[in-house]
Amino acid sequence: MKEHEIRFSVPQTSRDAVADWFGTHGSTNEACETLYFDTDTRALRAGGYELRVRRIGDTFVQTIKTADAGSPWVRQEFETPVASFEPSRAHLFDHLSQTDDLGGDADTAFGTLKPVFETRLTRRRLRRTRSDGTVESVFDDGHILAAGRSRPILEVEHELKNGKPSALSSSCLEFLDRNPCAIGVEGKAARGYRLWQGDTAQPVYQKKVRIARDTRLPEALHRIFANNFSHALANLPALADTGVPASIHQMRVGLRRLRSAFYAFKPVLSGDGVRDLNGGTKRIFALLGEVREADVFLADTLPNVPANVLPARGRRLLERVVAAERDAALARLQNCLTGKDFARLVVEIDTWIEGRSWLTFARPVDRLLVDRPIGEFAAARLQNMHRKFIKLGRKAIVGTLDDWHQVRIMAKKLRYSGEPLLAALDDEVDPDYAKNLAQLQETLGHINDSHSARAFLERIRASVPARSRASFAEAAAYCIGWGAASAQAASRVVADGWRAFEATGPSTRR
Repeated sequence: MKEHEIRFSVPQTSRDAVADWFGTHGSTNEACETLYFDTDTRALRAGGYELRVRRIGDTFVQTIKTADAGSPWVRQEFETPVASFEPSRAHLFDHLSQTDDLGGDADTAFGTLKPVFETRLTRRRLRRTRSDGTVESVFDDGHILAAGRSRPILEVEHELKNGKPSALSSSCLEFLDRNPCAIGVEGKAARGYRLWQGDTAQPVYQKKVRIARDTRLPEALHRIFANNFSHALANLPALADTGVPASIHQMRVGLRRLRSAFYAFKPVLSGDGVRDLNGGTKRIFALLGEVREADVFLADTLPNVPANVLPARGRRLLERVVAAERDAALARLQNCLTGKDFARLVVEIDTWIEGRSWLTFARPVDRLLVDRPIGEFAAARLQNMHRKFIKLGRKAIVGTLDDWHQVRIMAKKLRYSGEPLLAALDDEVDPDYAKNLAQLQETLGHINDSHSARAFLERIRASVPARSRASFAEAAAYCIGWGAASAQAASRVVADGWRAFEATGPSTRR
């Protein structure tokens, strides 16, 4: 059975208010104890499964869930009653064989199945039916226990039991209007595994999506949108906990790929929804960009400035000032991502993706889009985008650094927008095309990092204490001068690389 739910993390200060909200709507209370099972080698987790047995009163229910179905909120769930906390191996093996993800001798592989962590909580539950569907909401208050460690649980989940995604969206937004909460990406199992292993949240890298050429547009679009959205959100736990540079970069990449998919499929998408979502993600993308700029300067730009160009004292000052700016930018970003507005945006994006109402039907002929194969669309769209890119590149070869900046922007669009198109044409396009495009975009990125040092350093100058401002300006000038010279030299190199790229092209083999 498909499970579609959205989760919110409740601040401690809102516990009583949320409990009152559930009480006002006639919730029931129950005590829940749940054991999660796996092997010493985490074979189930590695295979993409969760196995639990939950007791409510005298009733025991075993549940198997897929850990990742390409969407952050939609998974497959299989339940069966059991007599005790002893899991039913027959039920487990039946669904492992159905999905055929693990293979091998399942009975041998899971001979060491054991409880690895548990949850104990009080659950308030209510179910409401609307004109467009039924939603069950639960408020969980308790703890995860693993390896002698404990972590609190205080969260609300809204699950669509039947009907349209709009019913889930309405329930979530109504709840948020009365109870400001953060979006909760990780389920109890993910947090339990981390507690069991003593790990911190880690950056998540995107898995490549492969789509057959004859896949119909609606199904292909859903997989692409859901995969990119899931990739962006999967990095929220690491970003919120540690703010490591890779989590910033990967969340930004996920959002860029989602926005780029809007661009790639623009000719067949209904405009209003895309404009609204692009506008909603713009601020998040900008905040991520502020942290990313500081990370790039500290990790790439500054270390490459030669010691004979930038004196050590000035280098230390720039490091200190940019690191402080990075901390401030990260705090602004984390504050935004744990707020109600971001939670609403996530609900709206999820509703748009799962509602599957994104195709345009402005003309009678557009009705044919539901049966159009992705490969047919991808070949024509990729050629069109490539021609625009080539036109900009030819202008930049005889132009300025600003012209190369425009090429870099289009290179990102072509690379990230082109990825889902190339995925549907994997055996029809020169395999070197994507690789050459990635190398070209990376080179253009290095040029931009050097060239944009001026704007970045001038922007943060206002945050420098007055007593250090003159020294900062001097050190920044060394950096800016070197960056401009490096960018100019690199633009001559990229011009040669451009000619080689232009000679390839994405022509298909059909």
